[in-house]
Amino acid sequence: MTNEQKQQICDQLRAYVEQKGSGNKAANSLNGVSSATISKVLAGKWETISEDMWRSIAAQTGHKAEGWQLVPTLAYKAMTFALENAQRDSLVMAVIGEAGSGKTEAIKNYTAGGRNVYHLVCSEYWNRRTFMAKVLQSMGVTYSGNTVADMMETIVDTLK
Repeated sequence: MTNEQKQQICDQLRAYVEQKGSGNKAANSLNGVSSATISKVLAGKWETISEDMWRSIAAQTGHKAEGWQLVPTLAYKAMTFALENAQRDSLVMAVIGEAGSGKTEAIKNYTAGGRNVYHLVCSEYWNRRTFMAKVLQSMGVTYSGNTVADMMETIVDTLK
């Protein structure tokens, strides 16, 4: 990985940290990335950071390899419109549609561009506790050891 690529990932991580509100919240929302690693990357102390860690940070913060251009298709614009309405009116929504229609890319782009926006891809086998743990993780909130009621209260308090 070149220093130029690392700098691009560093810039993406900086934006991600800003979006989450702090390095600790960003670390809590990233799998396998500590707040110390985030600090090292942002401070330019890259010598001890492995190639695998760089790839992990890139993948989890939405880094895109050069050459890809986002085209605002009709479906992309409709999805962005729905997301803006959901955020403005405090709505929770589920989105379904054909594979390749642009749902995920529009959501990822919208999430990357705004604060207090959380993107969660659910699995059918999740129970209540797993769902709430994943919500808290996406919010960058530590949740270890809490009951389901405590987790729900933490989610509500964080959203307030």
